[in-house]
Amino acid sequence: MNQSDNVKEIFLLGGHDLEMTTIKKILEQKNLYVLDKGLCWSDAKLCQYKKELKRYSSGQYRIYGIELQEDGFDKLPENYVRIDHHNDLQDRPSALEQVAEIIGHQLTDEERLIAENDKGYFPAMEKYLMVKSPEMTKEERRAKMDDIRRKDRKAQGVTPEEEQEAN
Repeated sequence: MNQSDNVKEIFLLGGHDLEMTTIKKILEQKNLYVLDKGLCWSDAKLCQYKKELKRYSSGQYRIYGIELQEDGFDKLPENYVRIDHHNDLQDRPSALEQVAEIIGHQLTDEERLIAENDKGYFPAMEKYLMVKSPEMTKEERRAKMDDIRRKDRKAQGVTPEEEQEAN
């Protein structure tokens, strides 16, 4: 980690999906300070954390906003770092990969697949699996990808009934 030891890191979580729940799990395993308001994509806005931003907007903290729309602010605190890879930031690694880099976490194969899913769904996962595990059959790759997508929908709050209805 390149941060000074006396800087406390605070991670503000955005909308829930498999990537976000995986990020939360990793951060909690590392005993890092995570604030999770249980947001969904439609309300994943930095203004949801207005009180926390004010409370921690000093040089002794580094605040990471993960996939949060930065609305409702004329000026963000100087100690705020945006972590995202969507829209104007699509050239960046996934949020999961960015967080792993910041905290010095080596992603597992499963976590890497979750990152690929978030960046590019089936095509990105398939490309990763073909390089990482060329011995896998097409059916094995498909089963693995389907499992990741199912977990992603579950993390987003899609119910089994909604799953059935969509099929």
